[in-house]
Amino acid sequence: MSFLDEIGGAAVVDRLAEHFYRRALADPDLRVLFRDPDEPHAKRMAWFLTELFGGERLHSQHRGGFATMVASHRGLRISEAQRAGWVSHMLAAADEVGLPDGPLRQFANYVDTASRLALNGSQ
Repeated sequence: MSFLDEIGGAAVVDRLAEHFYRRALADPDLRVLFRDPDEPHAKRMAWFLTELFGGERLHSQHRGGFATMVASHRGLRISEAQRAGWVSHMLAAADEVGLPDGPLRQFANYVDTASRLALNGSQ
């Protein structure tokens, strides 16, 4: 069983991304990181996470996969406060969509690691 299956499938990831971006784009500290807040960020994140968690390779097909995700953070100069805010909003979104406890712990570890990679890659 994939991690995607454990958390409830692609529909849960779609809702997670929507909840996250509703929060992140309303946060003035994070909103400044987005050149165009009206772009379909939630859809892109859902594609990326769905693929990462064992689902369809939609992000790779439509956006270029991991390399594109890494490149999108270059030069943003993400601060530690922005990284922590991102983590907070992501975990709140996971709570809002009801990720089960076991997968939630694994997801929290992923979120922390991913946020540190984005922070370092943004400098």
